[in-house]
Amino acid sequence: MLAPFGITFGEAPPTTFQRLNESYAFSDSAPSPHPKFASYSCLFDAEIGVAKVVAESAPFENDTFGEEMRAAFAAIEQQLSNKYGTPERYDYLKVGSIWDGPHEWANSIMYRERMYACFWNSTTSTKLPDELDCIGLQLGPSESGGVKLTISYEGKLWDTVLARIQSKQADVL
Repeated sequence: MLAPFGITFGEAPPTTFQRLNESYAFSDSAPSPHPKFASYSCLFDAEIGVAKVVAESAPFENDTFGEEMRAAFAAIEQQLSNKYGTPERYDYLKVGSIWDGPHEWANSIMYRERMYACFWNSTTSTKLPDELDCIGLQLGPSESGGVKLTISYEGKLWDTVLARIQSKQADVL
């Protein structure tokens, strides 16, 4: 079975994870943690088990040129590429962004005006395990105002689990 960070797809979340609700669990550690990531979460369904795993780094702060965050991104991208092949890469700044100077690189991420990501998906990568639909790696804004590195693994049953979660949410309205 597929188990990024030791979190097994198709099974219940690790018992060390705190459950926020009936479909989301999180922790500041994982059964097999990676040193670049500070928190882990998973989305799951009682019948299907874990269908999505997410890991996030601590925020990168005082890195206005984005050198430290891009180096961390490149290191993880290389590790994933060695295992899953070449990803689809996205690196662009929105047209008209005011955050276009080299010293404003982090701000362009924090204000969602720059996309810096890569994806491995089942339609373009022959090396992905059968249980996996997509892996995404990206830099994005953190809740504390810095920039964080996020990796997500979506299993083949993620769409089914997401539909069930959304249906349950709609039922309470």
